[in-house]
Amino acid sequence: MIATPFIAETVVESLSIGLFKQLLTLAVTFWPVILFAIGVSMFRRFLSSAKGKGHIGEAIVGWAVLRKLDRESYHLFHDLYIERPDGKGTTQIDHVVVSRFGIFVIETKNMTGWIFGDVTSRQWTQCIYRKKQRFQNPLHQNALHINALARRLELPPDCFHNVVFFVGDAVIKTDLPSNVMTSGLRRFIEARTNEVIGKQELERLVSEMGKLHATTDRKKAHREHVLQCRSR
Repeated sequence: MIATPFIAETVVESLSIGLFKQLLTLAVTFWPVILFAIGVSMFRRFLSSAKGKGHIGEAIVGWAVLRKLDRESYHLFHDLYIERPDGKGTTQIDHVVVSRFGIFVIETKNMTGWIFGDVTSRQWTQCIYRKKQRFQNPLHQNALHINALARRLELPPDCFHNVVFFVGDAVIKTDLPSNVMTSGLRRFIEARTNEVIGKQELERLVSEMGKLHATTDRKKAHREHVLQCRSR
């Protein structure tokens, strides 16, 4: 009877060791499946985050829409960081299309639900069933991008087109100008046929934009941009 606790402890320890070995064997055998499941979970979380949605929206516009433009007439630049005109850090521009017909500065929004807003209001509203969420007026947001780019390129603002493109299942429920859209981005750009930039000036602008795109450390610029946005 005195040895009973020792025997019980030994049995439990043996079972624990056996269970651990079984679990270890399963882990070794099925580690690709486990890693895949973890990867899928992390990817789903990334897709549902604001950052993930933003990257997906930019990728859709960049690769599924803008790349179909004639490369001889339209020059594409993506994910640019440029100093704000007020000197308070940087601002991030999703897409810029440089052409003889002007410079198209495109702000993408990967959103779902109903969108309510107007040109002059500071904030617009996203409605998904009964849930409402306000966000910055993207026309105002993009106007800041244009002012920054106009200053950098030494161009008047009337050489620029302010374009807002909603990616996803968003439905615009209020009357907004034609430069705010959920489809037809390529048609909108190609419909502008009034030449406002000469050949030599176009070459200069493409060169300047190329330098800006090539010399930007995007990881560092993004990190600093996020910190600046939080401080503001």
